[in-house]
Amino acid sequence: MTDVWSQRAEAFRESPTHKEGPDLDLLVEWCEPGEGVKVLDVATGGGHVARRLREEGCTVVTVDPAPGMRPDVVAPAEDLPVRCYSEEEWKKMLTDAGLDVEQVERFERHPVFEDWLTRVETPPDDARHVRELLGDRIDNGLLTLKSIVVKARRSQT
Repeated sequence: MTDVWSQRAEAFRESPTHKEGPDLDLLVEWCEPGEGVKVLDVATGGGHVARRLREEGCTVVTVDPAPGMRPDVVAPAEDLPVRCYSEEEWKKMLTDAGLDVEQVERFERHPVFEDWLTRVETPPDDARHVRELLGDRIDNGLLTLKSIVVKARRSQT
């Protein structure tokens, strides 16, 4: 898996869908960036969160399984607890870690579907299957991708 994502790293670094947007802005705001703030960016991908936080003066350590994503630390994918979790799973995981969930914001991104398939280098036969599976989320060539940003802090109790 790592080699595949390393090969796609530049596409993710250059992707407008990943390097800007209201969800990224909110995530940066919620980190309350500044001098002395330390952040761990797990599954950094194209590094957009880390870049923005470093621009605000934070010290950021990035972790990713793909060396091509240029993380500070390369960790095998099986060691990273990253996958597509539901909102409830995120809340439980954060609560179990001793954090209080303060706020959840929901976002939608609308990348051009064909560009998205190209960026992740989907083979033609697989692309046909992906179109079928995601057909209800494609409208006028745009794919609807839903995401959440969760704000949690160390429990005060």
